[in-house]
Amino acid sequence: MTRVRNRRERGGEPAACLRACAVHSGKLVGSLDRRRVELAEELRKLLVVWGTRSTEEPAAPPSGATALLKRAVKGAPAPAPAIPGDLLDALLAVGNKALQCGYDDELNLALVVSDTVLAQRKNSRAGWRLRARLLEALGDEAGAVEAYEKYLSLTDTDGFGIRSRVAGLRGAAEQERELLGLLARQCPRARDHARRPATDVWAEGLAAHDAGDWAAAEPSPTCGPRGWPRTTPGTGRRPSRSWWERS
Repeated sequence: MTRVRNRRERGGEPAACLRACAVHSGKLVGSLDRRRVELAEELRKLLVVWGTRSTEEPAAPPSGATALLKRAVKGAPAPAPAIPGDLLDALLAVGNKALQCGYDDELNLALVVSDTVLAQRKNSRAGWRLRARLLEALGDEAGAVEAYEKYLSLTDTDGFGIRSRVAGLRGAAEQERELLGLLARQCPRARDHARRPATDVWAEGLAAHDAGDWAAAEPSPTCGPRGWPRTTPGTGRRPSRSWWERS
């Protein structure tokens, strides 16, 4: 089942991302969840890297004849990368661990990291792979395919089997469209129920089933409560409440 979540407003500022990481690190103190403990360790490493860099003296910009010569030969000097390599690696490690956690708060943190990495390094292969895996976890298959394809355009090898993954996502999307079309044809009222929270619809179907009001629980001759089968698969009998609860 897809799990499409509301996406927050896009970000990408390194300072804001690091603040979010510091705040999240505090939330993980005392956690007994193994995945969150591993994330806390990666956050600690990230904050150490950031703290070390923030105490370093910035290099003095060239001046005088040196600056004039550089401008004459190369034009305006290119700005230094907003995210140095060691900080980029630490951010990606945090993003991957947050994704592995799978909880809402950690997925939101992974989104912040992903936005920041790609805002500062738009051709980061690891950044695009993180974005694709994250979108897939959030149920945005179309966005995941797009991000995976961007990753493939930046590399000559496919050591992670991304092409097969993309083919699988496209095949699943096509099957989903076919199943939705079949459901629309066989159970027209399912479209109305789909607009409401699934748990509410399911609870109403069970309540109607318990009350013996099969007409309310079964919106069409071919479908059971809220679009489910009229009979238990393989038996031809009406499903019991226990069967609905197991399904």
